[in-house]
Amino acid sequence: MNLLTPHAGLCIGVWLDDLRLPVRDALKRAPVFGCEALGINGLGAEVNPRNLGVTGRRELAHLYHASGARALTLKADVGGRRLADAKSLDASLTRIRETFDLARDLGARQVVVALGFVPPPPPVEQEIPAEAARAAMDAGGPANVTRIWGSAAAVRSTGFFSAPATGTPPKGSSAVPASLGGRGSKQNNEEDRRARAALAEGARALMAFSAQTGVRPAVVAGTEPSADLGALLNETDPGGMIEVDFQPGAFVARGFGALETLTELAHRVGLATLADHYRGGAETAFGHGDVPFGELIVVCSALPRAESIALLAASSRECDRLKTLSDTVHALKKLRQRPVS
Repeated sequence: MNLLTPHAGLCIGVWLDDLRLPVRDALKRAPVFGCEALGINGLGAEVNPRNLGVTGRRELAHLYHASGARALTLKADVGGRRLADAKSLDASLTRIRETFDLARDLGARQVVVALGFVPPPPPVEQEIPAEAARAAMDAGGPANVTRIWGSAAAVRSTGFFSAPATGTPPKGSSAVPASLGGRGSKQNNEEDRRARAALAEGARALMAFSAQTGVRPAVVAGTEPSADLGALLNETDPGGMIEVDFQPGAFVARGFGALETLTELAHRVGLATLADHYRGGAETAFGHGDVPFGELIVVCSALPRAESIALLAASSRECDRLKTLSDTVHALKKLRQRPVS
């Protein structure tokens, strides 16, 4: 790949709601920004499936197509515990389904859903072969078994157990063995089990909505360790129908490496929400923080995809949003042209 030329697989734009303008006014300003992709909150006060009839949807669709953008994404964040709350799951999925219907009517490509807290993978018991366990015991007792096999090992065949069998979490997961101070209580484990069951049901519903509307589902990636999110998606959607909205600033703000997390989720990245952050800290002006945007663009450019990846500028800072997001869009276009100097 020639890193000195623009890549047709990346289209750059903005989350319109972050402009703090009425959505129709923001859509009219999109050509001034030179936006190739647009994002809109599909459950906002102005753009909401329950408030938009046929005429309103037709008007928004016309404004979108007139903007010159070639990709539209809607966001569906139901708030609260989101899809991790089994008690409100049906009501949440109803609102999300309505957003998929709206996305279809507007000609949007994706609906991005905030899942809610994704617990670490469930415990996986590891059985140690009898001969190896006895040899470890003879060499140094239970402590030696733990040293060799890890604190999660369960030695059934020799009649003893090391630390509670909580399994070995994926690299980068938030799971911590109970013996090391993790979420070891029965109450926490049961809460995690219920949350994962609700999330799995929600993920299956998103795939059903996609099949019915032709709109691709995506979920926010940046609010939990990428390994935990990846484990949930691989379990419920091994075929890769559900994409992710990769948010490197959120990962960096939580102390994770942007490139490492992108690599873990690369096969699912369908769009990226881009705002700069300090490592372990707050949002800052684009290019002033610790997000390696040039390297991220190189990786995204190389991902094998049938459709382009939308890179959407975003901001939650108290600032001149029009100037901030305009500058970000232009900076991203320069990086797409020449991501490395």
